[in-house]
This record gives sequence, C-alpha cells and structure tokens, in this order.
Amino acid sequence: MTSQFFRGINYTEKVISDSDQKVLGTANPDWFIVEGNNNVVKTGNGNDVVLLGRELDLIFNFDTSIFSGQVLQTSPTPCNNVLDAIVRTGAGDDYVSLGSGNYTISLSSGNNFLDDYGGNYLFDGDGNIIGLEPISTLVASAGSGDDIFSLSGFANRTINAGNGNNLILLGSGDANINTGSGNDIITSDISILTYVVDTGFSSYNQTIKAGNGDNQIAVVPYGETTIQAGSGDDFILAAGISNSSFAKIFAGNGNNTIITSDTNSTIRSGSGDDLIFAGSGNDTIYGGNGNDVINLRGETVCLPNPLSTDTNLFGSSIEVTGGGNDTVYLGQEKDTDTVILGSSGFAAIYGFGCNDRLNVSGLNASFSRVGNDTLISSCGGSLGILKGYTGSVNLV
Repeated sequence: MTSQFFRGINYTEKVISDSDQKVLGTANPDWFIVEGNNNVVKTGNGNDVVLLGRELDLIFNFDTSIFSGQVLQTSPTPCNNVLDAIVRTGAGDDYVSLGSGNYTISLSSGNNFLDDYGGNYLFDGDGNIIGLEPISTLVASAGSGDDIFSLSGFANRTINAGNGNNLILLGSGDANINTGSGNDIITSDISILTYVVDTGFSSYNQTIKAGNGDNQIAVVPYGETTIQAGSGDDFILAAGISNSSFAKIFAGNGNNTIITSDTNSTIRSGSGDDLIFAGSGNDTIYGGNGNDVINLRGETVCLPNPLSTDTNLFGSSIEVTGGGNDTVYLGQEKDTDTVILGSSGFAAIYGFGCNDRLNVSGLNASFSRVGNDTLISSCGGSLGILKGYTGSVNLV
C-alpha cells in the first residue's frame, strides 16, 4: 500500500476499484481513491481524503486570505471513467477531489476543501475543442467552518455552504450557490474563459444567495446570473460578455458597492449608503433608503482585499465604461442621492427631488423643461431626463 504525508498526517491509501460498494472509514484519518462506479463512501471523524476518479500528482502549498496550507493536484485516473458516487464525511478538515461524474457530497463541520474539476472537453486531431463530454452534476453541502469550493471546468452544481468564511471559485455551467452567515468570497475561476472564449458553447444560469456578512462577490455572467446578498457591507461585481449577459442583483441592508459591466442588469439596493457603478449595457436601478451614489459615467474601480488577492481572474481593479439606456429609480425624498452622468448613453431618472444631486462635470450640460420633466442635454445630444421634476437641480 502507498503512504502519503499530507497536512502533518501519515495516510495509507486505500483503492476502491469495485463498484456498488458501501465504504466505511476507520477511526484513523482515511485516504480513499475511488475508481469503481456507484459507490457510497462514509468517513468517520478526522481529517480524511477522498479522491473520486482522480489520482495524486503532487502536494503543494495554497495560500489565500482565509486558507493557508497544503492542497493536492490531481489528474484523471487511467480509466478516466465518468462516475456516480455519494460521499458523507464526519467532523474534521476533509479534502475531496472530483473528476467527471455525478456526485452528492455532504461535508460536516470543519474547514473542508472540495476540488471539482468538472467535465472534460473533446478535442480534434489538432487539439481544438470540438465538444463536451456529458455534463457532470454536483450537489454538495457543508457544515459550519471556513470551507473552500474550487469548482473549475464545466458542470451543473448546487452548493449549500454553511456558516463561516467560505471561498467559492465558480467555473462554467448552471450553478445554485447558497452560503450561511460569514464573510464569504465568491468569484469566477479563470477556467471560465476557456469555456466562453475558446468554445462559444451555450450560455448558463447561475444563482448566488449569500448570507449575512461582509461578502465579496465577483463573477462573469454568461447567460443570466442572479445575486442576492444579506445584511452587511457587500461588494458585488458582475462583469459580463457583451450582448450575452444578464444580471439581477438584490443587495441587502448595508453600505454596499455594486458594479455591472457589459451586462443588461436589474439592481435593487437595500437600506444603506450604496455606491453603484452601472457600466455598458441597459440597466434598471432601484435605489433603497440611504444616501446612494449612482455612477453611470464609469471609472476604474479597485477591488477590495481579500478579493483582489484571492481571485486569479479580475486582479486588483476593473475598468467600468459607461453607456447604454439606463433607468434609475431613486429612494426616499429625505435622502440625498447623487447621479453621475457620462457623455454616452441615456438615463431616465425617476424620484429626483430637491435634496438629490446631479454630477455632469465636464459635459457642458444644459437643462430644459419638457412638460413635467427636465431634459438634460449636452453638445446637441440628450444625456438624460428627470421624470416628474422641474425644480432647481443641485450640481456637484
């Protein structure tokens, strides 16, 4: 039997080559390599390792803001079969690595690491991607703890992460992500670019529901993405593919930062002083209670730590370019909201009041009354309109 030294523990590998087995863990930390199909694996308490359709290549150090330690690099087993399996782990810091297949994974309390490589691409003789294997599916849950879900490649996934400061890296494919209370980081894995840019395959839908906490979410919609956040000061970024991306963002109470780029978006902010950047695309924005700033002009926006260090896709900042036909609904009259207009696009602004402010700096803007509205013009073109408002406009 092969031995492995991982995270300070000596393991003895056990290979499950048969199918239709019920595999039980021992009182000691276990290391299972599952090659057979349709198996049920139940580990005991302890720091266990389960490889499903994968074999170990090397052990290396992985460092993020919420996790620093050893992880595994694995590759498909020689048979490279698509497996079905159920895994249930006990309490402990468990490690599960998945190849192509259909899996149900239940992780207990602890700081767990789930590594799902997703499905495989089909190549022609010249190495060009020409198709996909059957789409893998994953249903996974975790108890309380600071868990990491590394979801690369393509697959249809449902993830229910428990309370804790979780890190979730999303690949391509339909996804339903739910997290509990904690400061979670949810972002797109760089493998998504292979799917979108190199293949041109069909779009997908993703739903993300983050619990209470100061969450940081930065994803690449390719199809429709819905993001809902609980109470806390959240950072939400949806940077899409032009003419192929739709985003629905529901921010909870708190001082949130919300950014959309190259998406047709609907944004609803809760109570709090929110900062909203709506880039290129046709956006509808509903401001909640609080003194909100809605930037339709665009600018370079720095990503916060630890998101800027934990993602290998976005880096430390993103350039938001304004434009599009936007509709803005401001919050209560007693609030002081600020709308920043750019030189491109058109904005219809509802609910503008005497306490609100408009930023048209550098645009040589003029204002004219059109019925019960105020038209905002610049250089012979129209920038926007204040619907139902003909009073004085506070400029900043």
